[in-house]
Amino acid sequence: MKQIRTYAQYTYPVDPARIFWFSDMDLSYGLASTLVQWDQQKQIAGSLASEWKKTGEGFYRFTLRSNLKWSDGSAVQSIEVQRSFERAFKAYPEDLRSLINMLDSIECPDSRTIEFRLRKDARNANLLGKLTEPQYGVVSVNSDNKIDLSRTTGAFFAKSISPDQILLKRNSNWFAFSDAVADEVLVRKPENEYDHQRVLLKDSWANIAQTYSLMPAELMKQYEQGNFSIWTRPMDKVYLLAPSKSLAANGLQGVLHFLDQNLDRKRMSANLSGFKTADQVFPYGYHLHDPEYKSSTKHAALPNEFKKRPIQILCPGAKSDAVHVRNMVAAIKDAVGIEPDLQIIPLDQASARKMKGDFDIYMGSFGLADPDPEGFMSYYFEGETAVIPPSRENFVKSLDSARKEKDDKLKLRMMRAILTDAKNKGFIMPLFHMSTIGFGRENIDLSQIPETDESIPYAKVRFKGQDMK
Repeated sequence: MKQIRTYAQYTYPVDPARIFWFSDMDLSYGLASTLVQWDQQKQIAGSLASEWKKTGEGFYRFTLRSNLKWSDGSAVQSIEVQRSFERAFKAYPEDLRSLINMLDSIECPDSRTIEFRLRKDARNANLLGKLTEPQYGVVSVNSDNKIDLSRTTGAFFAKSISPDQILLKRNSNWFAFSDAVADEVLVRKPENEYDHQRVLLKDSWANIAQTYSLMPAELMKQYEQGNFSIWTRPMDKVYLLAPSKSLAANGLQGVLHFLDQNLDRKRMSANLSGFKTADQVFPYGYHLHDPEYKSSTKHAALPNEFKKRPIQILCPGAKSDAVHVRNMVAAIKDAVGIEPDLQIIPLDQASARKMKGDFDIYMGSFGLADPDPEGFMSYYFEGETAVIPPSRENFVKSLDSARKEKDDKLKLRMMRAILTDAKNKGFIMPLFHMSTIGFGRENIDLSQIPETDESIPYAKVRFKGQDMK
């Protein structure tokens, strides 16, 4: 049997419309297909919908594929697609506010047609790009308005889901089904001391691991010299510091501005490879990279609060003795004069802690979205667990203004200005740019996963001797 075995700190209960981490995104893509998707050339392509077009001022009409089926073999009806969106909107109004604010209504003229009616001030919005995002995958909704992941539109359906383990079975009725798709995907929650960068070197159970390139050079050499398949993307992640809700609410975000000006970059990156030091959120080559970016030259003083007590840093999913974590603790101590209070927590606990905000600074990695800049901005500035917390600076209001701009080039400039403003006012501090990397054991073939994919999609993993057909 072709079984993918991997560890992931997914959010439980699993819901394709709720995405906090890459593991949640992988499950969303695996269980729920979107109406449209990005192809390898970064162009909008069909997914559940075979056709789409503007049918009037502010109207988009989508036609479902003919003979489109759920995993149980029943036909997918347009009214079920409508219910999927409406259920998600009701469950997560803050996280999905950018699409909610675009829409006046969703209607179903017939069993294969879904019509989106946009509000007047959203008629130039990028609806198609928004609908590619995994949280808008179509799920089955029961009569009690609960989702049923044993009946899906994705490459897999759920055989069992628990807080500690997920078993997925392949969906032979998936619109893009291939016999080369794995028979099963088994996902386990890792223990607290899990080392995601060394797992395949230490653990015989998993056959796939996903991590990032910020690691000691000797560790990467072990994988390259071993019998492993390796998949890697260009720079697609940023490692950063961001203030908690409480820090921002108390006007203490100047501590990040101080650290930005005073941290020893060489101390931060000692004994590491696979990264580039970051001065802005995006590296060169992305839509939101600002070629005219200017960092603030205004001197930043350390707030008096942190001359008396340690900075409380929340760091999810990493061991305290990881090289990059150890380096950061030492660099912050040198800059401030007091060793920070570092709290290492499991990744699946981080969303609750971010909402609670009972710490000073969050330290971790985040993905960089391209070619959908608006989707990235939405994830960073909106929702209960936004990377950049709500503040007196009112970044969300600025983002809403940018969305209404008809000129795409001006819209991008406005979004770049929001990121620069957030950085220069101490609401975000990029440290490193790095790449997503996947490792597979000798029987796993990762060579057919495009570099344009954001992570390792379960449906595209192959076993040696098989192809994509």
